[in-house]
Amino acid sequence: MLDNPSSVDIVAPCAANFNMSADVIKKTEANLNAILNHADSGYVLYDVELKIIAFNPLAQEFSHLLYSKTLVEGKYLLSYFPEYRHEALLEITRQVINGKKICYEAYFKIGDDEKWIEVRWLNVKNEENKNWGFILASKDITEKKLADIQLEKMAGDILKRNKALEQFANIISHNLRAPVANIISLVEMTIGENNDFEKEQALDFILSSSKALNKVIDDINLILEVKQNIHEVKCKIDLGILLCDIKTSINYIIIKEKVTIISDFEDSPNIYSIRSFLYSVFYNLILNSIKYRRLDVVPEIHISAKKAQNNIVLSFKDNGKGIDLEKNGQKLFGLYKRFDTTVEGTGLGLFMIKSQIEELNGTINVESELGVGTTFIVELPVIEMG
Repeated sequence: MLDNPSSVDIVAPCAANFNMSADVIKKTEANLNAILNHADSGYVLYDVELKIIAFNPLAQEFSHLLYSKTLVEGKYLLSYFPEYRHEALLEITRQVINGKKICYEAYFKIGDDEKWIEVRWLNVKNEENKNWGFILASKDITEKKLADIQLEKMAGDILKRNKALEQFANIISHNLRAPVANIISLVEMTIGENNDFEKEQALDFILSSSKALNKVIDDINLILEVKQNIHEVKCKIDLGILLCDIKTSINYIIIKEKVTIISDFEDSPNIYSIRSFLYSVFYNLILNSIKYRRLDVVPEIHISAKKAQNNIVLSFKDNGKGIDLEKNGQKLFGLYKRFDTTVEGTGLGLFMIKSQIEELNGTINVESELGVGTTFIVELPVIEMG
């Protein structure tokens, strides 16, 4: 069938080789035209010199829609495509001549609409099994492609939710169970204890266990807030002003630890995002660099923002202690994971940062060397302001 011509060899007919009447030939041509005119693919037939021989109405429609050009018999193939694609198209025809079946998907942005086209190139042979020309078949697969993308996104969301559930299960099984068990045991001890001193000690332990329990509940609330705040209205954020606000809020730490913060936002001074999320990312990464500074070196933090294709890349580079990525890289962003017990912390900060960045459809990666420093690289998609 013409709707899947890649499954058969196509041979150019030669009327002289058939014992057909003129009426039979006309009837055959009419039937073929009817099939082509109602096919769900656009077909263009080219000769060996890549000049158009024939095409069906849907091919003409695609040419108008995608390239704003009209198909004309006798016109050269490459005149319909942008110059940067010419070399690739010629290579495709060379491969097709050598028997390769070429099929790929092409993406087009037309105003506010998106189009996905499945493209197939097929070799046409004559009765001597020599190359006679080519067929370029194009099929609109936008509906299917967008459905596939949506399914993929849904699958990704399910994986993220399952991962979040695992994290909560970890909190309940480890971080909640221990303080609750301590409180129960201590209360039981206190009820049967007559010694005032031991009662007071038990009450102190109950208080500390209760505080630990409250801290875990606060952490759970923070994690849940990330999910809730994703619906917060996005706005234009001046990175210079954002950094200035953060420096003001932690000014006493900066002065005390003699921290130098150097910024370069010239390439991308503004970003369109959720301000509370971006503030949290900047705030926590800066504090992280200060917390894990080297005591024998004046702390320096370099922060930059650059555009890279459809992303904005934020870089946070310090000259601190560094991280052994070979040992700890896989667990770096895990919940309650800590790798330097000489510094006070809960192991929640990097987990929160990663969660917020992922909610913004971004990524975070790290480069580090022990005794030299660490660089966190955040990539966020460019969002058009509207």
